[in-house]
Formats: sequence, structure tokens, C-alpha cells
Amino acid sequence: MQGNNEAHAITAVEQDILNRLPEPKHFPPMPAVKPNKCAWTKDEDGIYTAACHRALKEVNSFIFTSGGPVENRFTFCPYCGRPIKTRAA
Repeated sequence: MQGNNEAHAITAVEQDILNRLPEPKHFPPMPAVKPNKCAWTKDEDGIYTAACHRALKEVNSFIFTSGGPVENRFTFCPYCGRPIKTRAA
């Protein structure tokens, strides 16, 4: 099939496959206004919790075996993609 850009009708076999696919997962909507940075708070045990966990309705925590986000060259939050801003608990 070289260079054929024409659409074709869906066959019965293709429709059967499409009917068997699971429904796509729907994620909760992100807030309408996103802050410029994702605040990571370090607790007394050295565990960092990302502020984006409230918007995503899940716990987004991270533990470093040595150093923190800066020492490990974490610039962006792996959960929401915004730049990281660290703060103490």
C-alpha cells in the first residue's frame, strides 16, 4: 500500500476489535489556574511531598538516598512537570 492516503471503510473485523477495547481511563481535571512552581515540602524524616498531590488527589512523595532535589539535579516535578520549589515542613 504505497502512497494511498484515502480513507477506507471499517470492516466488520476492525469494528469487532474496536468494540472489545476497554474504555479509556479518565483522570481528574487539573485546576484551571496552575501555580508557576510545584512546592516540595521536606518532613522530619527527610521525605519530600509535592504540592501537586492535592490537585491530582494522590500522594506524591519522594525519598532521596542522599541529598535533596537540588543535589540530585531535580529541576521539574516528575508528577506535574512544573519547576520545583523546595521548603521545610
